Amino acid sequence: MVVSEATERSQIDDWDQVWCVYDIEAPQKPSAVSSIAKAADAGHLVAWSNPCFEIWLLLHINPAVPPFQTSAEVARELRRHLPDFKKSGIPSATLLANTEIAIKRSKLLNDRHDRDGNHPPADNPNTLVGVLVGELLAHA
Repeated sequence: MVVSEATERSQIDDWDQVWCVYDIEAPQKPSAVSSIAKAADAGHLVAWSNPCFEIWLLLHINPAVPPFQTSAEVARELRRHLPDFKKSGIPSATLLANTEIAIKRSKLLNDRHDRDGNHPPADNPNTLVGVLVGELLAHA
């Protein structure tokens, strides 16, 4: 369920977790970093990808992910490994088999940025989608 600002606060209070998911896409979306901080301050769990969600997908098939300036660059890299990749039709069978690997790779990436003191938008590439997926799997 997608939560909007119009969602009743009482509805949110009944949930175990509320996640906000962001694409950083800096410098194109400078408001993403402040939105992440607001969500965290409100007690929500946050999963961001920098520069975009497709970093999470790339971690399923490539252990060494370089920094990217745009989501278009990430999509081009994905197509090198998955020629049929389209944002509207993610080839799930190819990726599902490597979900646990991608979770581990995203944790290593995030841990490295934490050690180096990098926070959005300086943590390129990075994704916390692995944390969210891990939570979903743990509660499935």
